[in-house]
Amino acid sequence: MGSGAFPHQLEREVVAALQDLMGRHALDRVMRMAALDGTQTLARLGVALEDLYGVDEEQALMRQAGRRVLKSLWQDWTVGRIGLRFQDLLPAAIALDWDLLILSEMFNRSWPQSVQLERLPTGYLWRMRACPFCQGRYGTRPLGGGMQGVLEGLLQIAHATSFTVRERACIALGHRVCEFEIEK
Repeated sequence: MGSGAFPHQLEREVVAALQDLMGRHALDRVMRMAALDGTQTLARLGVALEDLYGVDEEQALMRQAGRRVLKSLWQDWTVGRIGLRFQDLLPAAIALDWDLLILSEMFNRSWPQSVQLERLPTGYLWRMRACPFCQGRYGTRPLGGGMQGVLEGLLQIAHATSFTVRERACIALGHRVCEFEIEK
């Protein structure tokens, strides 16, 4: 996966997940409204979904889509890159560190220096300067449901348990970054 492949693969997977969730005809309508031009695809899809269904439904759909997409992306990245899942050989706490570091590396290779990962006493803080779901959007509440779903999906796939992921700051609200708190 070159530096440009991950963003496009993420976009394709989100669109496929949205089609599964909404159906082909509803997604076609959203795609026409989004007026995609190759930039800010996920954010434009979010705006079109919000215009059609409202912010609550848009966030719910993007969050569900985010949870679904990571499985194939994760398998491509981890198994394809290192040939073996080191996570299966590590204690759970170290495996969680490893998984979050790999995901942050996937984003950083695609959107340079976009993710900073910080360990907190209660979990982790995932900080993004270029959130593909929020970039170029404006709202009155956080709009990173898709990224929240991606993080939840990773943790569910890699650790077969649910983690609490909460968006603390959002670019769409005027913050410099989107921040997601991941509680252990």
